Order: sequence, then C-alpha cells, then structure tokens
Amino acid sequence: MAETKLKSPSDITPELREKLEERWGDGWTEEDFIVLERTYRNLCKENPDVSSDTAMYLRDMAACLRRKEFAIACGDTKMVNALLANIKQDLAMIKDARDQKTIEKASVDGLVRALEARGLMEDGVMLLDGVIDYIRTDHGTYHMSKDAVDAMMLAIVNAMRFNNGVSEIAELPEDMRIQDLLGEFVDEPGSGERETLVDLGIAPRRSGGQ
Repeated sequence: MAETKLKSPSDITPELREKLEERWGDGWTEEDFIVLERTYRNLCKENPDVSSDTAMYLRDMAACLRRKEFAIACGDTKMVNALLANIKQDLAMIKDARDQKTIEKASVDGLVRALEARGLMEDGVMLLDGVIDYIRTDHGTYHMSKDAVDAMMLAIVNAMRFNNGVSEIAELPEDMRIQDLLGEFVDEPGSGERETLVDLGIAPRRSGGQ
C-alpha cells in the first residue's frame, strides 16, 4: 500500500479502510489507523538504513505502542509489560538487521579496496584491462621442477601398464610431458628433489630435455 498521510477520519474511505485493515488487522478505529500510520512513518524516519528490511518489525512496534496506550489507560500492568517485551524483541531484530548491513558493507568495502589495490577496479568500476592482465598473470607456483611431475606421471603410467599386463616404459612420451608455458615450476630441481628421485630409482632428466 502506498504511503498515505492521514489527517482526519474523513480521509479514510471504505476502500482505504480495507487496505488499512489488510496492513494492521481488524479491530482498529479510524483514529487508530491515523496514529498507527503516523507512528510507523516516524519509526521509518528513525531507522532509514533498515526500514525496508525491517518493515514488519516497525509495524509491529507501532501496533504495540498504540496498544500500550490503551493498556496504560486501563491500568493493565500485565499487558503493558507484555507489550514492552514485544517491543524489545522488535528492537533486537532491527539491531540485528543493522549489524548485518554493517558487516555486509564492510565486506563489500574490503573487496573493493582489494580489487583497486590490484588495479582491477577504479572508482567502483571494474577495469577490463586490469582483469585481463590479472587472468594472464594469475597462476600457481610449484616448488618443484617439471621433471618431478614427469617422474610422477611416469610412475602412474607404469602402474597402469603393470595392472593391464603391459611392460613398463623407461621414459614418458613427449606428448605427456609437462609444458611449463606459464613458468609455474622451478628451472632446476633442488638437492632434496634430486635425492628423492634417486631414492625412487628415477634418474632426473638433464636440462633441456636431454
């Protein structure tokens, strides 16, 4: 229902009353509807950052505040306390919504700062050139030579050949060897890697694939 500022009971037509009853429930007078709408508007103004996310709780608060006026007038302390407890719950839900928005905003701000630091975003706009450069250069690095990977591949291939009753091969076929196009592997095997390959009975290949 679109926001309507009601000033007097005469502003409430039968059609509008039907909509107000859908919003606030039955049992309210025209004067009640005027107070409820005004209280709800004021609560939205006090909570502009979360009013759209917590409309249900703001409406419930408005209704409880109006009922509290009646309970106080009647001296119904038990009802007043019950309504205050309900309002307290509504306030807690509104606070949770605000806290969640703060967390989400901090997460988004942190992501934007990280993207800007990497040259992927500027003034909140993704930079195509920066993204393309990032994709081209973003790759893993492995603390081993490609010879070590080839050796592992050779061991796997020979295990499969053995299981299939086929003789083992001494060297991995060229089309199965690692092609380090992105420079992800170290150029030369370290001493630890060489010792491991020797322990496994695998002689490291010479540089250049010789």
